[in-house]
Amino acid sequence: MIKKKKLSLSIGLLSIALAFLWIVIVIFGIFSENEKIRIKELSGQKITYLLTGLKDEALTKDKKYIALVIEDKNGDMKLSGVIDSLPAGVTLGISPYNESMHKNIGLLKENNRSFLVNIPLVEKKDKAKKFDLYSELNVKEISNKIENVHNMTEGSVGFYSHGNDKFLDKEKALEATVKKIYDLELIFLYGVKNKTSILESQEGSSFKIKAFDLELVDDNLNGGLEVLEKIALEQGKAVGIVNFNTNNLKTIHDWYGTLEAKNIEIIDANSLFSRGS
Repeated sequence: MIKKKKLSLSIGLLSIALAFLWIVIVIFGIFSENEKIRIKELSGQKITYLLTGLKDEALTKDKKYIALVIEDKNGDMKLSGVIDSLPAGVTLGISPYNESMHKNIGLLKENNRSFLVNIPLVEKKDKAKKFDLYSELNVKEISNKIENVHNMTEGSVGFYSHGNDKFLDKEKALEATVKKIYDLELIFLYGVKNKTSILESQEGSSFKIKAFDLELVDDNLNGGLEVLEKIALEQGKAVGIVNFNTNNLKTIHDWYGTLEAKNIEIIDANSLFSRGS
């Protein structure tokens, strides 16, 4: 009788061991090398999530997100090695007026980098340049200008602007701008100081619109990045914009290395509307 019990116990333990071995074989047989490494780093609870088929968002629901737009006003990204040195996830901001625009767009596409196009908003026609939007334009003219810039910058995820109070005061002009960007299924980020009832009412709706939480300044970039972190930790996500220059890139690179320990991830601007709270 004792021998039978021992035999049953041995068979039971062997069955458990074989089941565990099967799970290990399945996991490490069907996933790629990168996924295998990632699985090893996950906790037991997260492995359970993975095996039950939940999406990645279930693994990172407590993670905080920052979208950082690096604005290249002068086309400096064409310099050798600059694109490769940028942290993963940052979004580039480009100008339709830059002579290197098409070359830079090619570099961004080659490197699978997300980018936005600056669309200046000005008050009067006499202050406007070729691609600027100004309040004297009618709905059709605004629509045509936006579409022309979009066609020139194929591959962009949307537009951004630092804003102009006088333009944003013109409801028809602003409504036409927002509607056209929405129709093109693009995003629109705008200056934090220029919130209006029209823009605020669309945040969180099907319109992909958000104000910059912070426009970072060169002479206190470290301080600005700390503030951006705090906003992300409090709100779940934050978006900032900073100038593209050598000193700023070094500061951002060093800062980027500290984020994993804080459970903060840099994401492209378009992901602002699908990640976080």
